[in-house]
Amino acid sequence: MRCLGVNQTPQVKIDTSFCCVIPTIKIYIYMSDKKTHIELGHDLKLFFFDPVSPGSCFFLPHGEVVYQKLIDRIKSYYKENHYNEVRTPNIYDKKLWITSGHWDKYKENMFHICQTEEDKANPDAIEFSLKPMSCPGHCLMFKKMNISHRQLPLRLAEFAVLHPNEASGSLRGLSRVRRFQ
Repeated sequence: MRCLGVNQTPQVKIDTSFCCVIPTIKIYIYMSDKKTHIELGHDLKLFFFDPVSPGSCFFLPHGEVVYQKLIDRIKSYYKENHYNEVRTPNIYDKKLWITSGHWDKYKENMFHICQTEEDKANPDAIEFSLKPMSCPGHCLMFKKMNISHRQLPLRLAEFAVLHPNEASGSLRGLSRVRRFQ
């Protein structure tokens, strides 16, 4: 592993590169030994994973700085391209997932909110789940906004916390997780 300062470039061909931004300093770390992003995150003290919350990342202080810089860049893109930021709930009634068509195709990959034994026995009890995606909530929002075609295109964006229930064998670093935002 080799660390270079700002605006320095390596003299040799490199297999992979990784950049992190720490307060106002850019540090470019060039890896020639093909480390994974999980190993880099650990070595650079950016983030880690723990079995107490499988598939969920714990961002350490420098990792949070990098994460917030990415968020800031995305928000700049949203502003430049006329996106409207919105906020939707984290828990939805099963009816929304049925309406959107996600229930039949995705219910085994969702976290369901446990109910009491009495509720489980009642076929009319409301069943909830954590949202693994934002699109059904955004469609509901679009419907409630009652906008005209003259107001289109409408660009909605959200930094929502999503909880897909990925199979434990498919969890892999930051690319396959059970919690992301």
